[in-house]
Amino acid sequence: MYRVMIQLRPDSSGNLSAATPGHPVDVIHLFLVLSYFSLTTLSTIGFGDITPLTLQARYAAVAEGITGQFYLAIVVARLVGL
Repeated sequence: MYRVMIQLRPDSSGNLSAATPGHPVDVIHLFLVLSYFSLTTLSTIGFGDITPLTLQARYAAVAEGITGQFYLAIVVARLVGL
């Protein structure tokens, strides 16, 4: 999802060196950086070194953070239920 946003609007995330306009995008580096951002958002750590700048990217990050909370709650409830 984040990769599509980066391809449609390269300015949607700040401090993302792989998506600077006018430079070729290294696909592997972009995948690793976006995976890092996704995992820190999903786990709700949110270091803040990569920030969503557009409204769509912000909503995607918020939705992913909420999903991370629900995932944790479901896993803990399932473990307690066992």
